[in-house]
Amino acid sequence: AIDRLRTLGYRGVNATVPLKAEAYAAARFRDDAAERAAAVNTLSLLDDRGWLTDTRGFLALVEGAADPILLLGAGGTARAAATALGGHAWAVWNRSPEKAIALADRFGGRAVERPDPTGFGAVVNLTSASLSDDLPPLEWDA
Repeated sequence: AIDRLRTLGYRGVNATVPLKAEAYAAARFRDDAAERAAAVNTLSLLDDRGWLTDTRGFLALVEGAADPILLLGAGGTARAAATALGGHAWAVWNRSPEKAIALADRFGGRAVERPDPTGFGAVVNLTSASLSDDLPPLEWDA
């Protein structure tokens, strides 16, 4: 698909779920955020450079939120968020607990068994489940 887009004259692409890992693989040169997260969302077709701009957007989103921050999901966007949270306390929940544990271990967070938002300064849905209206099962206290 990338070669076809080049022949059509496209200069770049923006990738989202589920293509960030494929865009990462296609990039010959990557920024630091992309390397840490093993994901690319912006790919230049002129020179095969890849960037992960999700980190900047995520930091703007949680600016001013109290720690800890709860991440829902453990895919490419969650990896980007985790790389951006270097100085923050955070936790992660995922439908597949082993993925949450791996993300937490890799980036210095902690995995939680249930997505209970109690005690978190921010809750960020980074799952693809919302694309099918299958939202994470949050337990909100009234």
